[in-house]
Amino acid sequence: MRRSFYRSNDESRTVMVNDMEFLPIRTTNYTESVLDDVALVEFHPLVKAGSKVTGWIYNIGTSGGDTVTQVYPTAA
Repeated sequence: MRRSFYRSNDESRTVMVNDMEFLPIRTTNYTESVLDDVALVEFHPLVKAGSKVTGWIYNIGTSGGDTVTQVYPTAA
């Protein structure tokens, strides 16, 4: 994830990202955690009403078995 923030012409951004701590989510219900975060963003007064908000779970698997699952919005 850090690599997506790097830019060769922006050293301050690189320093900032290297100082970030990416910690694990401490829950067993990842979907609920994502939906809580989505609600916080979607109904925040500084977020324009009608803005597109999505929620995803990126699971880092072993031996390159990573998975990405969209949990919001859900398929009807």
